[in-house]
Amino acid sequence: MADRASKIARSLNVPHLTMRIPWGEPPFPPLPVGDEPIENIARAARYRVKFDAMTQCSASALAMGHHADDQVETSLMRIAKGTTESGAGGMRRCRRWGMGVGRAGELGWSGHEGLRRWIIRPLLPLSKDRILATCEAHGLDYVTDQTNFQPELTLRNSIRHLLKNPSPSSEDLQDLAKKMPPHIAEGLRALQTRSSAIKSVSMDISEGSELLRASVEVLSRQVDDTDQQVDRHLRRARIPSPVGTFMLSTASLQTITDSAIRTRMALRITRYASFHPWGSLRADGNRRSASFSRIIANLWHPEPWNVGSFVAGGGVIWIPAVSRDGRVRLLQGPTPVSLHAGDTCGWVTARQPPLHRDKMRALGIENPLRINITQHILSALRSERETLEVLYDCRFLVTLDLQKMPDDLRESLLDNPHATVRIEPNLRWCWPKIIWDDGRAAVTTLSSEVIDEENALRPWDAHNEDISEWQKSWNRIDDTVQADWICMQWIRPLDAL
Repeated sequence: MADRASKIARSLNVPHLTMRIPWGEPPFPPLPVGDEPIENIARAARYRVKFDAMTQCSASALAMGHHADDQVETSLMRIAKGTTESGAGGMRRCRRWGMGVGRAGELGWSGHEGLRRWIIRPLLPLSKDRILATCEAHGLDYVTDQTNFQPELTLRNSIRHLLKNPSPSSEDLQDLAKKMPPHIAEGLRALQTRSSAIKSVSMDISEGSELLRASVEVLSRQVDDTDQQVDRHLRRARIPSPVGTFMLSTASLQTITDSAIRTRMALRITRYASFHPWGSLRADGNRRSASFSRIIANLWHPEPWNVGSFVAGGGVIWIPAVSRDGRVRLLQGPTPVSLHAGDTCGWVTARQPPLHRDKMRALGIENPLRINITQHILSALRSERETLEVLYDCRFLVTLDLQKMPDDLRESLLDNPHATVRIEPNLRWCWPKIIWDDGRAAVTTLSSEVIDEENALRPWDAHNEDISEWQKSWNRIDDTVQADWICMQWIRPLDAL
C-alpha cells in the first residue's frame, strides 16, 4: 500500500514521504508477536511516526482520510464504552494534536509541540460509497485494506461487518457476538444495551448506515453548537485572575441552566488549569460523571464561601474568591463575607498544590516542580543551538535565547561542574522561577516573570499601603525579576479544539 501511494504521488508530481515504524528503537517498543495485543500499540506508533514526519516537513497540520462511515463506527464504539451524547458526536473535523498521554520520552508524548500542530479531516462529511464512486468515475486508483473485512480483529471491524447489511437486526448482532473473541463480543452486547441512552437521535444499529450517518451528523453539530455557547459563557463569566488560574463570576453562572453547557464549561476549565498533559484523559478529570456532578453542584451554589475549597479530579483545586479592583482575595473556610460595592464573588480554579516536601520525602519521591536544566543548556550550547525550549509542569513554556545568555553564566556552566540552572515553583500558583546556583555560595534568581497574553492580571503595586486585607490570601510580589533572554509563557489553551 505504501509503494502504491508513493507511485501515485510521483505520477502527480506531489512531494511525498514514506515513514516506517522503527520497532524496538526508543521510544518505540518491540513489535508485538504472537498473541500479544497490537491494536493500541500500533495506533500509538503510527501517530508518533506521523508526528515525527510533520516535524521533519515543518508541517503544522495533518489531513486524515476518515469519512462519514468511519465516523459512524467511531460513534458506535464510543457508545459501547458508555460515552455521553457529546462523545457520540464522533471525531472532530479539526482539533489540536495535544500534548499526548504519556510522559516525556514515551511513545505517546508530543509535549508543547503538540499544541502547535493540528489534525484535520476534510473527508468526514462524505460517505465511503460516494468516495469510491468518485474514484471509479474518474479512474482514480485506490487500495482496499483486506483486514477491514475481518470482524474478529477489532470491535470496529465487527461493527463495519454488521453495517454491510442495510438493516442489521438485533439477532444479527447476537449471532455475530457468538462468533467473536470475548472482548469483541462484550463490546457488541454493550452497544446493543447502551445505544438507547442516546436520547436526541436514534443510534440503534438496525437503522442502517444511511440513517446512522444522519444521526451522528446531528450529534456532531450539537457538540459544535454547545462549544460555541460555552465559548460565549466563558468570555462573559471570566474575571481577570493570576496567570495560570481561571476565575468565574458566580452571578454570571446563575443564568446558565443547560446541564450540557455546565458540564462542558467545567471540563474546559479543568483541562485549562490541570498540570496533566493537555488533551489527555487525566487532564479532563478522567471524565468521571460523579466528579463533574460535584463540580457543577458547587459552582452553581449561590454562596461559594459556604462550600469551601474542593478538589474533584484533574489535579485542579477550586477556591471561592472575591475580586475587587483587579485584585483577588481567596476565601478560607465557611466565613460570612461582607461584599462591598464593585466586589465580584466567584471561583478561582488553579493547579492543585503539590505534596508537602516532608510528605514527598517520606514517600521517597522528588518534587516534580524542581527541575535541573543544566545539562539541557550545556547540550544546546555545545551543539550551537540558538534557543532552548523547556515545558514546565505541562503549563508553561520556558524559552532561553542562548545567544543573549550573560557571559559570566555561560562560563560558569561550561567551566564549573558544580554550577546549575534550575526551574523551581514560585508562590502558591506554582509559577516557574529560574535559579542560577554557582555551586559555591551564590544563588541568583535569573527570572520570575511569567506571561499570559490572554489573561494578564498583574500583581498590585507592592508599595500601595491599602492592601493589608488582600495580601492575606494572595502572595504579594515585590520585585518581579526580568531577563531579556528568558521568556516564560502560559501556553494551555481554553478552547475546545
